[in-house]
Amino acid sequence: MAMVKEILLSLIIPVWNTPTVFLQQCFAPFLQNRNLKIEIIIVDDGSCPETSKYLDSINLAYEAQVIHQKNQGQNSARCTGLSVARGIYVGFLDSDDFINWDSFAKIVDLLCDEDSDIIVFNGVKVDAKGKRIDSKELNFANFSKREYVRSCAELWRQFIRREFLEENGGLYNPSKMCIGEDLASILPLSVRADSIKYFNEDVYMYRQQRRSAIHSMDSSNRLSIIDSFNHIIKSLTNDELSLYHNEIEWQAVNHLMNYETRAQLRYGIQGLRNVRRISSWMSMHFREWQCNPYINDEKSKRGVAFRLSVGRKYWIIMFYQSFIRRILERGNLD
Repeated sequence: MAMVKEILLSLIIPVWNTPTVFLQQCFAPFLQNRNLKIEIIIVDDGSCPETSKYLDSINLAYEAQVIHQKNQGQNSARCTGLSVARGIYVGFLDSDDFINWDSFAKIVDLLCDEDSDIIVFNGVKVDAKGKRIDSKELNFANFSKREYVRSCAELWRQFIRREFLEENGGLYNPSKMCIGEDLASILPLSVRADSIKYFNEDVYMYRQQRRSAIHSMDSSNRLSIIDSFNHIIKSLTNDELSLYHNEIEWQAVNHLMNYETRAQLRYGIQGLRNVRRISSWMSMHFREWQCNPYINDEKSKRGVAFRLSVGRKYWIIMFYQSFIRRILERGNLD
């Protein structure tokens, strides 16, 4: 493996039983040395023997290491990678995704002259075969810090200056699998960053999968998203919460009252009870969330499902989702 003296970027890749075909696509860009000052840190988070053996067999052209640990969750694996990272910046690549090499290399080359706390780039949605689906919602039409604070949600869509990350407590690392752990990690950082730069480059290829570990969680465990938002609120000062109140509140509206509400209502009455708990949490921390200035703007951009969710039309959502399920099930029987 090629050795470099200065590491501009430590790329951390957590792996847990990822299909080999995805791993091959993930690691393919790093099999040839194209003279980038990067290191690859692969953290095997308790994978099966077959996957662990495959990871040990990879001969990357860059300075790299594979760390094996018992299964502790994705952010725990990322934290393990951070503990040995030496790069000026750190980035995160999920093992079932991959990068656009030309755009990736362009940004890495620029890091030697950078001192921004966060470097943001675009993501592109791809299907299971790696074919582009749509990248509109993973780009910024008009980038600003406020726009970034209100929309950041994934750890993979930016490089973070390692010293800045360490000074601010590192990543959110819950003791169990938690919905929203990416958001709970990046949102406080986005608020506290003195400098954020946006590169309008399609760097990250994000694979859309329905059967991920998060999507398979039951309704009660999904309430861990409340823990993520509790962490966000505790991490920020009153002044920070006040300065970016509308943006942080919008994140709670979008993730709790929109996405998680619809996800919970797929579980019927039990999900409805959980939605009531989510609604109570919102009323406690964001009493006037329905007046958030971003809601009306989003209503004009999004579909009926969003308007029903933020309008708290729970029974209509349950009926609609049940109706669609019956149609799909009937189609499968036919």
